[in-house]
Amino acid sequence: MRRCKQRGFSLAEVLVVVAIFLVLVAIAIPNVMRSIRRYQLESSVRSVANALLRARYEAIRRNQLVTTVYRETPAPPVYGISTDGNLTLDADDPLIYLSTNVRMTQTGSPALTTMGANYDCAPNCPPEPSGSPYRITFSSRGTSMQQVTSGPDNYWIESGRVYVLFVNHQLTGEWAAVTLTPAGRIRVWRWVGTAWTPA
Repeated sequence: MRRCKQRGFSLAEVLVVVAIFLVLVAIAIPNVMRSIRRYQLESSVRSVANALLRARYEAIRRNQLVTTVYRETPAPPVYGISTDGNLTLDADDPLIYLSTNVRMTQTGSPALTTMGANYDCAPNCPPEPSGSPYRITFSSRGTSMQQVTSGPDNYWIESGRVYVLFVNHQLTGEWAAVTLTPAGRIRVWRWVGTAWTPA
């Protein structure tokens, strides 16, 4: 009876394959991490835009004032919709959770000049009415409102302002933004190093 020789891989061949695999993994990991962080930023900024759309819709549907509210603590950061007018986020309010290491902040944000004249909101960029950043109130007509205090009276008027909400990835330093015009147009932007471009 004839015996077949079984052939296998030598130890040197296995080590070469493992070494090649490790080199490929070392090259791929930074690219994968960069892609994940970019996705986190883009996902968060689109969630902020969707929160604005939903707040506007809820104000029209409920025929009352509805306000968006940003809260960083307790973690994770949340951009929610206060539907009862108390300007705080309650347990039953719609909440949009931002990705890890993504914050809504104006500190260190790029200049708005490259967005174009339609988005020039100076000197009110970004909005900080009532001492709360990114709090935007919509009326039952879907327009953004501004609270006015005149002596003992408080009342609401259409703001007529362009709102710019900046979103930053804390690890990469990348920026994105959402703009809201007085007519209610919501647009997402991405900072590409020298200019803002529509995303």
